Amino acid sequence: MNIKIFGLRIVSDRTYREEFEEVQIDGRTGLPGKSLTDRALNALDRKTDYALLFIDVNKLGEINRLYDHFEGNKVIEAVGLRLAGQIRETDFAGHWTAGDEFIIILHDITGPLDVRVIVDRIVGVFNAPIRELQAPLSVSIGVALCAGSVTNTLAEAMNAQKIAKLDRNTTTVVFANPKLSAVMN
Repeated sequence: MNIKIFGLRIVSDRTYREEFEEVQIDGRTGLPGKSLTDRALNALDRKTDYALLFIDVNKLGEINRLYDHFEGNKVIEAVGLRLAGQIRETDFAGHWTAGDEFIIILHDITGPLDVRVIVDRIVGVFNAPIRELQAPLSVSIGVALCAGSVTNTLAEAMNAQKIAKLDRNTTTVVFANPKLSAVMN
């Protein structure tokens, strides 16, 4: 058995791997955390057949104030589960920050209709309320097709999400690309 020094403790390779994986996977959502999400984004560097969805939970601060952070964490958990349940096996869902932002990478996109199917599913799951919350939960979603570089595509998705966030009362989707907007509307 190989032994490594980890901090001031000695642990086996297996324990080290388990601890490393725990850091990489967000404990609340069960989704990959920021580090793994960044890796997934970087892996897109030479691809052109993908779309990015940048998603933000609306009114999470208000939920935390009205209920408490424990309930807010339940909301984040529920959002992660709902998002992960709507994507294809080839796609990626990650918890972008420690807060309320998520990223979905839709792989092998052949056209705007591929994106529409997934976006429609995601919008549909946010019509039902989460546990004890009085109102349905809503999210703001920015969507961008590959825009040359990953950096540009992410920036377009983030900017579209900021526009979607202007309506914080309902789940709103804004498409960064005219080609997407034409098919979605």
